[in-house]
Amino acid sequence: MLKTVLAAACALCWLCASAQIPAAKNVLSFGHIESNDISINNLGASNFDSFKLVGGLMFVNAKFNGKEGAFILDTGAPGLILNSKLDNKSENENYIASGLTGDASIEELTVDEFKILDIVKSDFTAYQMDLAHIEDEILHRFNGLIGSDLFSNATLVLDYKQELWGTVEHIEKQSISNVIPFRMTDHFIVVDIKISGVEYSMILDTGAEINILSLKSAEEIKKSKLKKAGTTNIQSASQDYQSSETRILHRFHMGNHVEKNQEFSILPFDFINEGVDVNLDGLIGFPFFEGKKVALDFATNLIYIYK
Repeated sequence: MLKTVLAAACALCWLCASAQIPAAKNVLSFGHIESNDISINNLGASNFDSFKLVGGLMFVNAKFNGKEGAFILDTGAPGLILNSKLDNKSENENYIASGLTGDASIEELTVDEFKILDIVKSDFTAYQMDLAHIEDEILHRFNGLIGSDLFSNATLVLDYKQELWGTVEHIEKQSISNVIPFRMTDHFIVVDIKISGVEYSMILDTGAEINILSLKSAEEIKKSKLKKAGTTNIQSASQDYQSSETRILHRFHMGNHVEKNQEFSILPFDFINEGVDVNLDGLIGFPFFEGKKVALDFATNLIYIYK
């Protein structure tokens, strides 16, 4: 069976540097994005807003330079990526971003002010690229992608059941079923999973509608653990498509938490690993988050899964 899915975050995997880009172009490799001024109001206090789930993508409300808009919350994104058609005559610096389904142009710009929940960020560097093809695919307009960098001192709660999200000051431990450690690798949230006792490092990404397992890792896993499930057609930041075999992974552990019968697309992951200092084995996306309430504590690098 062939189906088409979007990976707006694999829309972000493309933001790693690639040695295959022509030398005449600048190549952009992202770490954490720094700003000249970050003003945070009542960051510790609880502050919630609704979001809209379109497929597996999470749309939230924010203000960019005073104008309200809809943005995809994408923990795989490096900071703020604005959805905008690029002007070839612009004086802003241009780059080529390489990724899952091909290359795309991206441009640097300075943002006067960006406000989301109780967080206000001003006078900082963001990026813009043309994502109109994704809008056409999902039949939903949006103004950009918001990465986890904007929440680096917060505890972010994502309730996929109630379609609510926000920040909290304290986690009520009696309401938690599992706690999972994570680490930051460049701008990626990385978690370790175990498959048949073997550990694999995975990007945790709210902006991907799919899970991905690297071709190398899939070859290492016993065939009895991976059941063929068909073919997936993937589109991300570039306008090209990538066809991938999909398999059902019988079981994997994430700390003490167990996931069963999750579907993974099997793809080469070299383009990611060329841009980071560690080896990453794949990506965990919406199939993990679906129906759950989770908290991402960026101060302690812990993921809380609610009962």
